[in-house]
Amino acid sequence: ARIQAFEALRLARDAQAEVARAEENGMEVEQVDKEELALAIQMSLETDDDGESAAKGFNFATEAFFMTARALHHGVIPTLKVSVNRNVQHGAGTYTMIRQELSRVYQASQAAQARGEGEEFERAMAHFGQLMACKHLFDAGVLETGFLSLSMSFYGLMARFLTRMATGHGADEVASVALPLPVPPPMEFAALPEHFAEDLCEFLLLVQELKPELMEQTSDAEIQCVLSLMVALLASPGYVRNPYLRCKFVAVLHSLVPKDEEDLQRQRSRTFAPDLSGHLLTSTICQKHLVRSLLQVYVDIENTGSHNQFHEKFQPREHIYALLAHLCDTTALTGAGGAAGASVTEGFPASLIAFLGTANYSGSDSTAAKFISLLLNDTIFVFEDAMLKLKKIKELEAEEDSWEALPEEEREAKRKEIEQERGICRYHLKQVDKTLHFLGYVTAHTAGIGPFVAP
Repeated sequence: ARIQAFEALRLARDAQAEVARAEENGMEVEQVDKEELALAIQMSLETDDDGESAAKGFNFATEAFFMTARALHHGVIPTLKVSVNRNVQHGAGTYTMIRQELSRVYQASQAAQARGEGEEFERAMAHFGQLMACKHLFDAGVLETGFLSLSMSFYGLMARFLTRMATGHGADEVASVALPLPVPPPMEFAALPEHFAEDLCEFLLLVQELKPELMEQTSDAEIQCVLSLMVALLASPGYVRNPYLRCKFVAVLHSLVPKDEEDLQRQRSRTFAPDLSGHLLTSTICQKHLVRSLLQVYVDIENTGSHNQFHEKFQPREHIYALLAHLCDTTALTGAGGAAGASVTEGFPASLIAFLGTANYSGSDSTAAKFISLLLNDTIFVFEDAMLKLKKIKELEAEEDSWEALPEEEREAKRKEIEQERGICRYHLKQVDKTLHFLGYVTAHTAGIGPFVAP
């Protein structure tokens, strides 16, 4: 399947080269509008009142579209994920085996060096060099700019296609569509594979991590199209029920916000991703629906049905805090003290304050009330746990002088324990800082205080 994926994109790249040569020779080449192509694919999938296909047969564009989507799903996306150490269930291909062999050979070389076996060490390092060359060849092929540009262009078409299937409108018209979208969703949209939207998210996140300059070269229209699709689906839970996929939508939106130094260090990245948050600030559909949609995800991720749901909720909520801080925090503009008592009448801050103002603690269906309750509960929990961890760390540090008398294994276990406690404590204190920061800039406005002190 991966070979088919690379072959499909190689043919597309060859076709692109032919077009370039034709243009150089003065020949006119007709460019297909992506919106028109998405409409053509949609029309070929439409059914009549009896559920039968309204088209006499699927056109070539439709067949090529679905084959390419499937090839990318089984080939390119898993390879890119493995290349950045993401967990891939079906990633046992050549690239994965190379990485595993690299690890094994490196460990063997270190063991040979420790035993003083010079010849064995030299053979292992020679093998290691060959494997590393293979890995670099894979990386060069997958990360080649033309290759990724073709994939980006395809996923731009995918976003337009999904937008049309979900809303019945083009990407430029979605801002005027009433959200949430009516349920049940159209049968044509509900029947589509879920990985269409998931692969779109994965590809954008991987490009931001591996080749961020490619996002800067992407046209504003393409990015706005992706934003419109994701906000429309986030605002319509009946269309995407999978909480993990909805969290990936949030992750894509979060990737547009500039990262701080700490995030870059955590990702071990030396490349500063471009600041694309201007697209969020200027998007009409984002201004209308993004804040409410983000807080709805904040509430919904509390219960995913997974055995690990308690820990899974923190990263999506961290993304939501970062997005809301970037879009709604006006204290940075006016000063933390100077903003107290100020009123907000427009933009994202006004949307946030208006949403929190709908909190109804006497009913059970108030999303705003659930959000405030979960926010305060999380803050109390992580702060209390951080304090307990600090106490435990203090106790372990007091015992450090006596560790020298312990056996080596016990000393190592104690060191790992204290490092683990420090890591958990550091992470929980960061979460407390984010929630307190949120409370700070929301309650800096008079209208933002009421929802938190309501009886």
